[in-house]
Amino acid sequence: MEELFRDWAGVVRKLGKLPSIAEYESLGKYSQGPLTRRFASWLHVPKAMKKFAEQQDWAGEWKEVLEMVDESDGAARRGVKKSGPWNVTQAGRPKPTNVYGPPIQTKAMSHGPTNEAGVMVLFGMLAEELGFAVTLVQTGYPDCEAMRQREEDRFERLRIEFEYESRNFVQHEHDASECDMIVCWKHNWPECPLEVVELRKAVAEIVRA
Repeated sequence: MEELFRDWAGVVRKLGKLPSIAEYESLGKYSQGPLTRRFASWLHVPKAMKKFAEQQDWAGEWKEVLEMVDESDGAARRGVKKSGPWNVTQAGRPKPTNVYGPPIQTKAMSHGPTNEAGVMVLFGMLAEELGFAVTLVQTGYPDCEAMRQREEDRFERLRIEFEYESRNFVQHEHDASECDMIVCWKHNWPECPLEVVELRKAVAEIVRA
């Protein structure tokens, strides 16, 4: 536990904020697995680490790290969203302008997605061309179920999770054993244990054809 704390706290100190799962796995010595198994969820890790440091009388050595835990916990209770080095309430944020993805030149969608919802819409449009027949879409995990033909008279059922970037699957703490495929716009998780359909490449191939 001492090694895990020093590794996690070192990443916090380096980033100047509490790390996401992806940030911790990129910068830390260990994976997020030992921490999420100990504390049930990545969201519980900061409080548990703060408690451990206090029990070890390390509050002085890791003062700024523990302060960041307190700040994050206080912001969550007040409904404040942390953005960069500043805490900005949703009401106080400037109204965003419309943001579009890159032009993709498909018949019914002029620009690529910029979020997970856009990935789901685009997949629904292209499913038939990609060889899928959607059988179920749900609000629970995984997002979708679809059939894919493997042989002339053989089909397979696939459990699909939509992500804007494949790496988001890790950040969302999904269980890979309950999913067969990630459909995303951008594939940036080389070690992904699941099959991945990267829609930006699929669209480029369809347009070229």
